[in-house]
Amino acid sequence: MHDSKKEIKEGWQMWVELNDDYVIKTPKIRKEVEKSVSKYLKWIGKPEELKLRVDRAIKDIHRSLHITNQSKIPERYLAYPEFLENGVIKQKKVKVVKEEIIRLINLKREKELHKLIDESVKFFMFLWKYGFHEKTFKITSNFGIDRDQIVLIDFLELEGNKKKVEKQLRKKSWHKYKQMTKDYPREVVDYYIKKADENFTISNLNKLWKTKR
Repeated sequence: MHDSKKEIKEGWQMWVELNDDYVIKTPKIRKEVEKSVSKYLKWIGKPEELKLRVDRAIKDIHRSLHITNQSKIPERYLAYPEFLENGVIKQKKVKVVKEEIIRLINLKREKELHKLIDESVKFFMFLWKYGFHEKTFKITSNFGIDRDQIVLIDFLELEGNKKKVEKQLRKKSWHKYKQMTKDYPREVVDYYIKKADENFTISNLNKLWKTKR
């Protein structure tokens, strides 16, 4: 199915083939999605949600692509996607925010690290201007860096319904990332949550939502 010489990574919905300058994302078949989702649900102790989560993951692909296609967002903010046959997506290969965060942690560059998180939070709200929302709050793995510009590299988990976005903001859904201490030091997670608390507000959503047309 895949060239064994190329590095292949996977998400819930896609196989990701890494090349020197670009990535190729190929949609998984349902059984492959079930396998990925099942591992996660066993880890969180909710295996009974398998069908619900798989249905949602597959539906998210179609809804998210519709949302981005309907928006006026410049392609540079999505790492220049090309939509090929059979749902395959080609994108420019960029550095993932998570990789840069880990590099800065290892170099003990706290000021630069805080700036990167600040810029990622700003970009998260920037997307609201185009009428969509990254509903997982995964700024570390779903955001990338292209020539010092934060970009959205995974745009398959989006929400375009403002009422649903408001509900997430009221619930402060990003607080679930307090569990991320296995990947990052506690203070890094705390800083992200602090900046999110300050910025991911109903007031900012109302001010920014669909201001770019």
